[in-house]
Amino acid sequence: MRSIKYDPELLRVMSIKERIADILIIGGATFILVWAILKSIGVINTVWVEMLPLFAVAGTIFVGIFKLGALKKSIMSRFNALDKRIDGVEKRLEKVEDRLTRMDERLIKLEHEHHLFITGKLNISLS
Repeated sequence: MRSIKYDPELLRVMSIKERIADILIIGGATFILVWAILKSIGVINTVWVEMLPLFAVAGTIFVGIFKLGALKKSIMSRFNALDKRIDGVEKRLEKVEDRLTRMDERLIKLEHEHHLFITGKLNISLS
């Protein structure tokens, strides 16, 4: 199985973006956990501080959507590569089918000549 070739610069940029997205997701989840702990022990009492988790959840969802988009692009890229490989295989199969058809025609002709030879109906001149 051949591996799919990607541009190294593209891979580097995608890797950096994925690391940033991972950090943002982990940071958002950590922030929500810390907020829940501080809220439960009574440290957080203001309205604005209570709204921070909403922003953290929105950010986490946004980054999650970004990650899903990157995953979709990766999957579509692999599907496109597979489509190209399948097209190549189909072309090669068509060539093989053509060769088999020609061989089959030659075999039928040879069988017919063999039958004529056996029955003595084939005239062979050896000159």
